[in-house]
Formats: sequence, C-alpha cells, structure tokens
Amino acid sequence: MKVLNLLNVVSLAWMLFMVPATAAGVGFKAPKLGTAEARVGGGRRGFAAPKLGAVEGGRIGGARGESDLPEETADSGFAEGAPEVWVLTPASAGLTVSASPSLYYYLSDNTGMALDVTINLDRLTLFQLQVNTPKRKGIYRVSLAELGMELEEGKEYEWNVVLIPDPAQGSLNITSTGAVKRVPVEKKLEEMLIEKKSNQYEAYAENGIWYEALDELNQKILANPKNTKLKTERSDLLKQVGLPSVADMLMQ
Repeated sequence: MKVLNLLNVVSLAWMLFMVPATAAGVGFKAPKLGTAEARVGGGRRGFAAPKLGAVEGGRIGGARGESDLPEETADSGFAEGAPEVWVLTPASAGLTVSASPSLYYYLSDNTGMALDVTINLDRLTLFQLQVNTPKRKGIYRVSLAELGMELEEGKEYEWNVVLIPDPAQGSLNITSTGAVKRVPVEKKLEEMLIEKKSNQYEAYAENGIWYEALDELNQKILANPKNTKLKTERSDLLKQVGLPSVADMLMQ
C-alpha cells in the first residue's frame, strides 16, 4: 500500500485548489450498473457511512507541498467542527475512460480535522493520502495522474474520504464512499468528442462517463469563475445523480 503523509513528505507536489461551483442543461446518461450500498456522503459527528457506494463529495488536488489556504490561516488552523463531506459520484460506480482520472469531493465547512483519502480494490487498500493541514469549505480534486496511480480497465475501485475528529475514537469518523470503474472509449464517444470539441463535457455526460464530464466542467469553471452558465450546468449535473444539497451549496 502506498501511504503519503503530507507533513513529512515534501518531494511530492500537493496541489489543493478551490474549484468554483456551478452547472445547467447537461444531460447525464447513467450507465446501468449495480446500485452502490452507500450514498450518504458526509454526516455529523458520530456518523460513519457504509463502505460501498457513492456519496456527495469534494476534492483534493494532486500532490504538492502546501495547503490551499492563505499562509496566515494555514498556520493558525481552524477550530474543530463537524462538517459534512461528500464524494462527487453517482449512486452506482462512476465511469471513466482515463487510466488516471481526477476524483472530486466536497467539504461543507472549514475544518482543522485530519483527513484521509484511500483507494481500494477488492478490500485491499492500494493508496492512502493523509492530510493534516486546515482545509477550507469547497470542492477538492484528487488527481490520480499527479499521484502516479493508474486504474486497470474493467475493474471497479472504491475510494473514501474520511474526516477524523479524534484519532483515538474511530467511531466518530465522518466517511464518504464512492466507486470508479475504467471502461474503454467507444466509437460513439470518440465521434461526439470531435463534434463537441469546445464542450466535451457534454459528450462525456451523454455517454455516461462521469469523471471526465465533471472534471471538464470544473476545469472550465476554474478558468471562467464568473461564468454562471457553467456553474448552473455543473449544479444540474450533480442533481441528476442525486446530489441536490451539494448542487445548491455550490450555487450560493
């Protein structure tokens, strides 16, 4: 298992960046996969989500050595609270056509709690990222490409985001769980990506490819933070997969 502790490892590039919220008018075609066991991303103190399924989550960036907070805030830390955390995935496994997709999760409030991100296959933990710096409310991106991890085609991976109020009391952990499955690129998608070159997230969404659809939208919003149309489209996309509360919070 690959374990990274950001307080001790400075050779990796940790990149936490706030992604503006948004979305409207994009139709997501959910693939016919099994329903995930858990879809309750986040929760209050004492809540632990089941260990399978999609939740409404956030985001972690790839790998660099600093917090996304202003220096003075990162040094002082946030008061301990109990925010909600959601992995941004459909209720069933979200599909990707990339060997190293970007995963996103959402934090409902600022927090100084420790946070773990894990990626598992067949109950075996393949990767664990430990974050002990203060974190702001918002969307976070986990870039598997920057972390040097590749998914095998056809296999379904579970990934978790866990907030840890008290390391000595695991029952208090706040957990959000999702799934990602890599599939081959079909000819229809290839043709639509060419046709919709300027808005490829539409092609991904219409073909049920969740992770690329969300990532493309988030990257466009990051480049155009005042674009209300893009933000509304992202909001609509999240609502289509059962994440209305996150969609609404991102539009505030």
